Amino acid sequence: MRLTEADLLAEQSPAPGGDRRIYRVPTAAGEGTMACEQPREGLQSKIGRHDLLTDVDFEAGSDSGFQLGFVLSGSIRMRAGGGGNFRVGAGHMVAQTNAYHRLHTVTHEAGAPIRYLVFHIARARVEGYFGAGEGLSSPSFAEAVPSEKGIRIHSRPMTPAMRAAVGQYVVAPYAGATRRLFLESKAMELLALTADGIGGAGAEASATPALRAADIARIHDARDILVADLEDPPSLRELARRAGVNEQKLKRGFRQAFDTTVFGYLQQHRLDAADALLRAGELNVSQAALAVGYVHFGHFAAAYRKRFGRPPSAVLAEARRRVIAGFGLP
Repeated sequence: MRLTEADLLAEQSPAPGGDRRIYRVPTAAGEGTMACEQPREGLQSKIGRHDLLTDVDFEAGSDSGFQLGFVLSGSIRMRAGGGGNFRVGAGHMVAQTNAYHRLHTVTHEAGAPIRYLVFHIARARVEGYFGAGEGLSSPSFAEAVPSEKGIRIHSRPMTPAMRAAVGQYVVAPYAGATRRLFLESKAMELLALTADGIGGAGAEASATPALRAADIARIHDARDILVADLEDPPSLRELARRAGVNEQKLKRGFRQAFDTTVFGYLQQHRLDAADALLRAGELNVSQAALAVGYVHFGHFAAAYRKRFGRPPSAVLAEARRRVIAGFGLP
């Protein structure tokens, strides 16, 4: 299904002291909303919560400037006027710059609830924060993120600090001027965290050649192939062959695009998938471990605790208590 924002059923939401609109997904596509707000001129945010029956293509125009996206759950594909096709999965962020006004398509994929936060930031606003030639306007950004047809796209896993700031933005409890000030401060925090991460990538890029957008698209294809079968993933050589890149470019591409190794990304995805299974409360710990490709339960428990700060048994017990409470059982 293909939609523009104008196709959505817009209704005014009583957001106190701010210009906030709620766009509802047509029932033919599923359920969900997109809440749009402008805390400051040149700074807009969109908070999406979608449960879709079919993939939905959202088409919108974007002016010269910056977009930051943070995906909390589900999966989103981005296509922007010849700048490549990128998939951004749960727990990842993406930064995009446009050299000029263009149309872009963002596909929200059915099959899992989608939760995300997106910022559109005018170039003048970014330079007002950092100063011209600094931060996301700096040469280090241009070195870290290659340009293709006026577009630069950078994607990486969200850091714990990013996750915290996104969560605080989404549930902001304030009203009026206090709300606008709080939202702008969180947006600035996420902008700073993104610029800091890209700056680090720029330092690495100075020692290794940057990948073109077409190569980055192949790296994202490789990522999809890698996680399609968690129990029996392809070898590094097979993965490179199927994605259409050599092994060296594959390893370098994962470092640049996801800030980790191929094996590191696979382990992160396995643990995230196991976490979702445990929180559903339907499988026990050993079953969840086997479902995502772990055969040594001790290794799984240690890796899970290192990533999430809690043992998997505690998360499962908490999930099952919620299920029991939902049925009203003692």
